[in-house]
Amino acid sequence: MDEALMQRVLEQLQSRKRAASYGAVAGTVGSTPQQVMGGRDKNHGHSWVVNTRTERPTNYTPEQMDADLLPSIAAHGVIRIPEDLQDWLS
Repeated sequence: MDEALMQRVLEQLQSRKRAASYGAVAGTVGSTPQQVMGGRDKNHGHSWVVNTRTERPTNYTPEQMDADLLPSIAAHGVIRIPEDLQDWLS
């Protein structure tokens, strides 16, 4: 996994208030959806990476999620595929 790119993706998702799926992030940084967030703290910044089906970060409590996450998903949806995430980052 490209850790520098992963940091950039996480920073951009949080600062621009946009959610992306585990699969979109994994495909962008060279990981798998199951492993892309492994070992990372459950916090507001990381909560922008979500499950495609539930549109929520897996196993996060409401306190661990950014307060803007759900309104942003309702307004803008979730970036679901790597190509769309890469375009959005450009």
